Amino acid sequence: IEERLYFLSDHDNWGNLYSVELSEVLSPAPEITQHTKFRDYYARNAQSDGQRIVFHQGAEVHLFSPETGV
Repeated sequence: IEERLYFLSDHDNWGNLYSVELSEVLSPAPEITQHTKFRDYYARNAQSDGQRIVFHQGAEVHLFSPETGV
């Protein structure tokens, strides 16, 4: 979405939504941006329509808009 790759990862020991510039994907040290800070349930099963990302976390369904950051 808008030249960024969005992904779920637990590299900070908890499953959250992150992104990286497409130009940095193969870089040895890409600058990763963390978009959520969940600490009770992992974010899982992200899907996109090319503009927004929907995923669930515990029993909650979240809609993330890269345009607004929410």
